[in-house]
Amino acid sequence: MDATINLDDYDTPEKVAKLGDIDPAFAKALQAKPPLPLDLSDVPTLRKTVTWLEEEIAKRLPPLPPTVKQTNITIPLRDGASMDSILVYPTETAPTPGNGCPIVVLWHGGGCTIGSPLQVMPRARGLASLLSCAVLCPDYRLAPEHPFPTGVLDAWDSVLFASKGENFHALGLNIDHGKGFIIGGLSAGGNFAGVLAQKALEEGLTPPLTGQYLGWPSYFVDPANVPEKYRHLWFAYEQNANDPTQTWQHVLHFLLKSTRIDKDSTLYSPMNPLTDGVQKHVGLPKAFVQASGMDSLRDDALVYSRVLRDAGVDSWIQCYPGLPHVSEIFYAELTVSKQQAGDTARGFAWMLGRRKGEWDEERADELMSIPVFS
Repeated sequence: MDATINLDDYDTPEKVAKLGDIDPAFAKALQAKPPLPLDLSDVPTLRKTVTWLEEEIAKRLPPLPPTVKQTNITIPLRDGASMDSILVYPTETAPTPGNGCPIVVLWHGGGCTIGSPLQVMPRARGLASLLSCAVLCPDYRLAPEHPFPTGVLDAWDSVLFASKGENFHALGLNIDHGKGFIIGGLSAGGNFAGVLAQKALEEGLTPPLTGQYLGWPSYFVDPANVPEKYRHLWFAYEQNANDPTQTWQHVLHFLLKSTRIDKDSTLYSPMNPLTDGVQKHVGLPKAFVQASGMDSLRDDALVYSRVLRDAGVDSWIQCYPGLPHVSEIFYAELTVSKQQAGDTARGFAWMLGRRKGEWDEERADELMSIPVFS
């Protein structure tokens, strides 16, 4: 299945709604394996459940090839704190001129309340292996202990850290930002990527970003914050309110009650304030966007993709019909889950300017996928 969509083919509510028709293979899997229960009132237990899931995934990852290393790295934060993070990088680079590699900053999801860098290890290791790039997977402080905007500002600190090549020389690693400087993430991490790509543009980050990966992001909790031009196409929160892996009530709880976002803040949505219009997005780097048709956040991704298109931003949009929010984490056994993961590598290859034949695309689904376990 080619999940690439042309936004012009989804220009009415009726056409967009069709993306929410449940995928038959997923319907069968859902019947056989109901999703993990998420008790939002008990954050410690919820974190234990998610930690168990992430650790089980990490245990089952295949060994790294000899061309790739993984290490822990500490990122200093603006307030004197520091954050342990994970770096996966190719071994063939050295801190000598002309021998550098691109760098990716990749954030995990979890509503800014749960999750860790272990969640994105399959993607990080796959990208490093397939595309010979360094992948920095920062952690960030979680709500409710650390409410908005702590998490996104921690994420910005990690972008600043990644922008300085000398931070990696002690590892024998040479970063060439000109070959690629991409930020991205899943869910809350996808939110960070969109917000911080806009911040980097407005603040003149040097070296500049070359790409942004927006995986299943959230940018709205109120129709008033959706551009009026596209407000009629933002209704997934109603259509998919009972998304099996993350209901709309989960979204509202994570964002409003736990994280306590300011829905009007530029640190929550790159479109805030709406009065700035589309012009402020001109000059943003390439955007690779992934969304799912049954996701209550589907239209956040599609509406923002329309805004990026209006601003002339080079964008590639994929939407997987009939699947819920980041379904590959919970239903890794599905063929389409493996495709989602492999498509992420294809999107990064596109942002890095890699053409067919210049990387091992045939192994993308295999090397990027989450291990299956019961």
